[in-house]
Amino acid sequence: MSYELRNVPNEFVEFIGGFVIETETAAGRKPPFITQGSHMAMYVQLVRDMFHASHDRRWNEGHKGLLEDGARRMVNTFGEVYTRQGGAYMDKHLKDMALRMIIGLVDHTPFPLQCIVEYELWKLRSDAFLASYYRTSWDDDGFTEEHPMRTFARYLDYLDDIKGVDTAEYKASLEKKRCVVSWRRVGLGFVPQEKWQPRFQYPAVMAKALSERQGQS
Repeated sequence: MSYELRNVPNEFVEFIGGFVIETETAAGRKPPFITQGSHMAMYVQLVRDMFHASHDRRWNEGHKGLLEDGARRMVNTFGEVYTRQGGAYMDKHLKDMALRMIIGLVDHTPFPLQCIVEYELWKLRSDAFLASYYRTSWDDDGFTEEHPMRTFARYLDYLDDIKGVDTAEYKASLEKKRCVVSWRRVGLGFVPQEKWQPRFQYPAVMAKALSERQGQS
């Protein structure tokens, strides 16, 4: 294989990130991590495809192989775009090379992917549930938010409890259940359990005092 072809996977991965940045910028969107360069933007797209791949799985399937499924989905989609925009034709061999390269990047440096997955979990949870479901308010204006993975587990336990009692509500919740199962599957695969910690929103007075203390240190 010539040097030019051997370098195609590197160029292709850079192309994915650059294309994502161009698309988001043209749409007037600035999602987190996108502005950190093409490499991070490629991770963002990979995470999106992992969530899509998870949603396509059966209820009882685990997270094993989810990284490969998401990466393959991304490679197949962007392979055609890359070729149309003047890149090399991405045949099966080049796609396999790109796939192995992407998986190798994640295995070597998993932290960026974990950060993006966790961000998406918090965002998806806030879109799907009322804040009162996962937030505990304090006596003042502060509150605690449980980690999305704990919200998802609690919600699925609740559905199991009502399955044979309130069949109407259970059936009405099946689509949401499918989404929650798919989100939780990604979290189980890529967010270590020790990271499932709550977030705290301190009251304004306390937050100001903490800020002033940090400024003095």
